[in-house]
Amino acid sequence: MKKNLKDRLNFFFLKKELNKVKKIFDKKKKNLIFQVSTLYHFEIIKDLFISLKKEKKINLVIAIDHLDLKTKKYLNKFCKFIINSKYVKYLDECDILIKTSYEILGHEKTKKILIYHGFPVKNTSIKEDYIKNIDLYFLQSNLEKKVLKFNTKNFNSKISFKEVGYTKLDKLFKIKKPKRNKKKRNIIYAPSWDEGTSLRVYGREIILNISNAFPNDKIYIKPHPALLEPKTSSNFQFYTGGIEWEKEINKINKISSNVYLVKDNLTNLISICDVLITDISGAALEFIYFQKKVIFIDSPIFYEKVQKDRKFDINLSKNNLMFNSGRKFGFVVKNLDQLIKEIKNNRIKKNIKQFRKKYPYFNEGNSIEVAKKIILEI
Repeated sequence: MKKNLKDRLNFFFLKKELNKVKKIFDKKKKNLIFQVSTLYHFEIIKDLFISLKKEKKINLVIAIDHLDLKTKKYLNKFCKFIINSKYVKYLDECDILIKTSYEILGHEKTKKILIYHGFPVKNTSIKEDYIKNIDLYFLQSNLEKKVLKFNTKNFNSKISFKEVGYTKLDKLFKIKKPKRNKKKRNIIYAPSWDEGTSLRVYGREIILNISNAFPNDKIYIKPHPALLEPKTSSNFQFYTGGIEWEKEINKINKISSNVYLVKDNLTNLISICDVLITDISGAALEFIYFQKKVIFIDSPIFYEKVQKDRKFDINLSKNNLMFNSGRKFGFVVKNLDQLIKEIKNNRIKKNIKQFRKKYPYFNEGNSIEVAKKIILEI
């Protein structure tokens, strides 16, 4: 009885909220929602979003999973209408939903496009329900197509694959390569968030070791956005291991002046990068593509425990290019001593050029225009 009453009250308030949300849609225009799980996801599609703003016949809305005043203030710089992602599946007024993650389900009447937030590494399977809720998949490259074909081989999938390219990288194909300062290198450390990955295992020690070993170089720390989950979030413990990493990195910055916390898009650092240090991050593939040295800190706990618990294929996750972030095109180190030694070594993998040759991004430098054309023709 109590449960039924609670459900009815929840439905009543939801309906009331939905009526407010529905007022933002324009019947004379094509209504397009960009769904992002985090602000990081928005950075992935931001350039495409800004380009679509120029189209007078489109009404743009941003839906985000966690909407607070700080997030709304930032997103309002780009868009007038900001809503919570929880409403998306009820909005039949939405003509097109562009989402950055599998999990968000759109209304059955809505055309649903997936632009994945980065490259879909680690996970060697996908839930069939997620696949059923995608009409078009905007692919970055043939490697991503290979991953999707593998993960959907047992499903009766009707996804239309579109060879679009990676819109957030368009600008990198248009800028001149900056001159390299041989005396002062730019070292980037971009750890993932999962249990068993480098920052969760080594903590502050890894940043201090790099900073102390290379005092004349700039050390940029770009944590996965999930590592910066606020303490007030219900997912704080899960994503961060219970540590406020932004505070910890800022403490290090006070004693190590060459350490810089970066919260913006990692893409902005690719052109100036000399060395990227990571563990399982799919961002490594972007740096490999632009022939940057990448060092992978081995993460046995992640592969042998976490991936096993998640019921993914451990061998594929660690050793197959579709899922392992390109480990064979970088250098894998087992501990911090090996890491420092490898950073000092100026070598890069001889086979690194093969990756770009075999798996080029579709429509390099022009993917935004290709994406726009498809969207406008829907």
